[in-house]
Amino acid sequence: MIVWGGLAGNPSGGRYDPTTDTWQGMSQAGAPAGAIGSAVWSGSEMLAWGGCTGSPQCNIPSATGARYRPDTDTWSAMSTDNAPAARFFHTAVWAGSEMIVWGGYDGTAYLNSGARYDPAGDRWTGMSTSNAPVGRRDHQFLWTGSKVLVWGGFGGPGDMRSGARYDVASDTWAPIDTSDPDTLRTNHSAVWTGAEMIVWGG
Repeated sequence: MIVWGGLAGNPSGGRYDPTTDTWQGMSQAGAPAGAIGSAVWSGSEMLAWGGCTGSPQCNIPSATGARYRPDTDTWSAMSTDNAPAARFFHTAVWAGSEMIVWGGYDGTAYLNSGARYDPAGDRWTGMSTSNAPVGRRDHQFLWTGSKVLVWGGFGGPGDMRSGARYDVASDTWAPIDTSDPDTLRTNHSAVWTGAEMIVWGG
């Protein structure tokens, strides 16, 4: 398990090995600063992106990120060309060969935009916003193997009971059915079972 960052504002973390029940420190050289960002595991690297800085309030959004390799204990910067706009409270998933970042808050507005990052080429590709769900934070963002599911969260209208499906292959959005009497929710939990999304709490 890799733990990194947080609201203490320290660009620090550690690696935990459950087999030996031991922690190991991590290099801070080239590491990103900030909190309330996102991190995904690619199979060989942790990709950390976005978040916020500032003291005492963490209110300055970031549009930068870095890649951490545990085998060499090293960080390397991610390209900022075509990267998403600065944000925090966003979400990210690993989609098999790329990281997908979406939503969040820039300190003024709730965002319904995102981008896809390919670590093999160190490049960003934009995502369509046509039919994308309304901007939000504190939502759930799940990878099904072919689509990303967005559900719930908090935005301009307040707590939400809406979402959408993003098809990676076609770069298109489609709404998720809202006829079921699910309640408004934010800061909830959700998992993908292999066949369906289960939403709980909030």
